[in-house]
Amino acid sequence: MTAGQIQRTTPIGGLAYYFSNVNGVQDWLLPLFNPSRYDVYLRGLQYWQVFVHILVFLASSSAARSCSPSSGHDDEHGAGGRRPADRVQRDANPGFRRDPRILRRVLDRYIPVVAVISGASVGALAAGADMIGTVGNASGTGVLLSVGIMIQLYEAIAGSR
Repeated sequence: MTAGQIQRTTPIGGLAYYFSNVNGVQDWLLPLFNPSRYDVYLRGLQYWQVFVHILVFLASSSAARSCSPSSGHDDEHGAGGRRPADRVQRDANPGFRRDPRILRRVLDRYIPVVAVISGASVGALAAGADMIGTVGNASGTGVLLSVGIMIQLYEAIAGSR
């Protein structure tokens, strides 16, 4: 394939273009720096359309990863405030309030906010990796998943000693 050549599944307009993946700096950054040389990568689009594409891609990627159960109720994994409240109560210093209901209420206020912020941050990180193009054309989500698996493997090996 030559520079700027599109594949059969590459969206070039409409909503599909705006919600498609940004695949490296050649899709957005190179044409902005040197329009005469890299104009072929724009595929006939205007600069404002590329800018809207980047904004929609970042927003949708961050929003998709920040969706989490934030009702404060426990799911099958105990993601509400009950399990952390029990853990804090068990490990709490003397003099700390011992009523788990109060602690659960405080944690239910902060856990959903932290979950949404951390999900949006991971989404932005993955989208940023897609935008700059990762080694081997791996997606940003794939890179984050690989790193997470390697960290868990390291922790499992270190914990078995």
